[in-house]
Amino acid sequence: MDVCDSIISQKSVIVKTKSKKKGVISIKTTNFGKAVKHRLIDMDLTQNWLIEEVRRKTGLFFDSSYLQKILNGTCNSPKIIEAISEILQINDGISEDRKIG
Repeated sequence: MDVCDSIISQKSVIVKTKSKKKGVISIKTTNFGKAVKHRLIDMDLTQNWLIEEVRRKTGLFFDSSYLQKILNGTCNSPKIIEAISEILQINDGISEDRKIG
């Protein structure tokens, strides 16, 4: 079973809302996702840069779609989350929100 097959439970609740377009559901970014985006802005770096760094660090497949799933909480990969946290030097307290509990 793929880690991304199910939505993980976490401290930050994922809120799904229907948009005006029929059948479209938007998923809010988690606290971890917000911290990643803020850190990239602070460092003046792109998500593509982060994707490449995660690939180098882990040797795992990682692309923009996978990153979005990590940021909005629909996918949980401890190795990827740990790599992102280390690369961006994000506080462990925020990445703790992402762990399955």
